[in-house]
Amino acid sequence: MQKFLKKGIPYGTAVLLLFFLESCAFKSMNLAFEAIFEAQIACLVTGDTCLDASTTPPPTDVTPPTVTITNLPTSGRPTVETGFLKGTSSDDILVSSVQISIDGGTYTTATGTTSWSFALPSGSSTWRHGSFHSIDIRSVDSSTNISTVLSLNVRKGYNRDLNGDGYADIAVMAPGDASGLGVAYIFNGGPSGITATTMSAADHSITGQGRMGYASAMGDVNGDGFGDLAIGASDYSGQQGITYIFHGSTSGITTNTAASANRILTYTGSNEFGYAIALGDVNGDGYDDLANGVYHIPLAFIYYSTGSGGISSTAGTTISGPGASNFACGIGLGDINGDGFSDLIVGGNAFGGGGNTGGVWIFHSSGSAGVTVNSYTLANTTITGETASNFGIRMYTGDVNGDGYADLAVGAPQYNGFFGRSYVFNSTGTTSGITVSLAASANTIINAVSASSLGLAVALGDVNGDGYDDFATGAPGYSTNQGRVYINLSDGNQIPIGSVNLIVGESVNQAFGNAAIISDINGDGLGDLVAAAYVYPDGVALSGRVYIFHSFGSGYPAAVASSANTIISGAAGSEFGSNLVDANIPKDLYPRFLGVWTFGNLETYRIQI
Repeated sequence: MQKFLKKGIPYGTAVLLLFFLESCAFKSMNLAFEAIFEAQIACLVTGDTCLDASTTPPPTDVTPPTVTITNLPTSGRPTVETGFLKGTSSDDILVSSVQISIDGGTYTTATGTTSWSFALPSGSSTWRHGSFHSIDIRSVDSSTNISTVLSLNVRKGYNRDLNGDGYADIAVMAPGDASGLGVAYIFNGGPSGITATTMSAADHSITGQGRMGYASAMGDVNGDGFGDLAIGASDYSGQQGITYIFHGSTSGITTNTAASANRILTYTGSNEFGYAIALGDVNGDGYDDLANGVYHIPLAFIYYSTGSGGISSTAGTTISGPGASNFACGIGLGDINGDGFSDLIVGGNAFGGGGNTGGVWIFHSSGSAGVTVNSYTLANTTITGETASNFGIRMYTGDVNGDGYADLAVGAPQYNGFFGRSYVFNSTGTTSGITVSLAASANTIINAVSASSLGLAVALGDVNGDGYDDFATGAPGYSTNQGRVYINLSDGNQIPIGSVNLIVGESVNQAFGNAAIISDINGDGLGDLVAAAYVYPDGVALSGRVYIFHSFGSGYPAAVASSANTIISGAAGSEFGSNLVDANIPKDLYPRFLGVWTFGNLETYRIQI
């Protein structure tokens, strides 16, 4: 009122103007706009037309913001190997929030705006491995304009993101490094993949206590959304063996020594505990559990997660195998019968008449109690290999036909005098899972054309982003141990026998293909191939090399290892690449080879009983 009276406006007029202002709810206007309005009233009282540019109402913001996701594509059906979504958003004025809807649910606000992050369901709500989900992403600006919604259809993979930056990482094992203590080298994925060229350029390293690194796996054992790393060191302390679990965080794995692992497991006697390990959720509580074994006795174990504390120090399941079988030289986890619980797969490469035939046993989870049987005789499925083939020394699970049931790949590197064979067994898509009893009855059999030790490495992963897992298998003995890797793309029903890629090693006596994995390390939704030649350059220096090939959608453009997108070299004697971390089945369960690179001579106590 005083403002109007000081301007010379009559008292009665001022009262009416004040009443008008209050009734029209102009009280909430900011001081600058109120001043403009008062000036307009003064003009009208004095008879001025008040046609001044400053009186024009401010324009309305009608430009919507934009939003992007940077660690997953919006097309295809990419595999999620992280616990976090990452992206950016922009607006001509101000981004107010970025919002995410999971499986058609209520939108939830992400952390950050112009650069944002969103934690996927974790803990007991963690998505089941292999399950399919929809994700909708939008941003909202300060004027409540809403961006175009980004819609993704994804499939849950194993969590390989140790530092939560949204990209899968890799860990390369070098059991000969650090004077034989063994070292795990961690390389962080990113939008450009991995650019390191030497093992010393790794983002992090962990030094072991005795040839650490013959088996490894990734998953989320404590449900915090960060990938965790398990490593087996079966040669530790006179082959007693030991297994380490390291928890990931925003800084990744922070310890540099295996002795400081979050959990350390051992078993009595010289039984090579940790020779084969795997991670997966056996009891369906949302936390990954650890499968392990001692093939000398032979026994297979499951150590269940306690929840946020990670893996228990005590095995919750113990299964005895047949004598003289090497039962538990191969270990795997995957939901073979589609009930939402990972099943235990155990390999014994010395099983069968005459030795070295090999066998695989599948034990279905009972549900929340996990696997409850205690003997191989109670397995739901037993598959016997072909004569003298070492069937079951390598295995891997994945879904090659997109039906939500895990299928099983198995290697038999000694088949037909070390020609080698690789097999893929499709689940029946029922609660019975896989029902065949003979390796020769596999849905797909990949054969070598010469002595190659085909099947020493097997891996499943989605190379072309179509939602079906494809197959990679290594033949490190090919052409005087030059080695090569076969790539076979799923046709949507099964793995065909025709390979779309045959990638050969750089030179003889390098054993290219001794280990292989498929993982999307650059976030484009296409599985990249990581393959090793652990005795590079000549089978004597044992430096080792790891090669990363980026998928171009229908395979890999390289025909030779030297054409890889990234080549990482190890140091002399390190055996860099002996094992590549794998979130399901370890790639180098070794039996190690006499002379290391001579693939025709396996250590007899590990292969032939």
